[in-house]
Amino acid sequence: GPLGSMSQFVGFGVQVELKDGKLIQGKIAKATSKGLTLNDVQFGDGGKSQAFKVRASRLKDLKVLTVASQS
Repeated sequence: GPLGSMSQFVGFGVQVELKDGKLIQGKIAKATSKGLTLNDVQFGDGGKSQAFKVRASRLKDLKVLTVASQS
C-alpha cells in the first residue's frame, strides 16, 4: 500500500491532509500499512492531542515539515 514505505519517516514532523479536507500536524510515532500514529498533534482548528491515529484509508496527502534528528 501507499504507506508501506512510511516507516522511514518515523520521527519526522509532518502535515497530513485527510480526504475530508482536514489538516493535522504532528510527529510520526508509528507507521504501518494500516495507518499512522502521530504524537504532539495539532489540528487545523487549533485543537491539540498527545496522540492521534490516522487510518490509511482516510489519508489524502502527507508533507514532511521537519526531518528526524540523527542523534
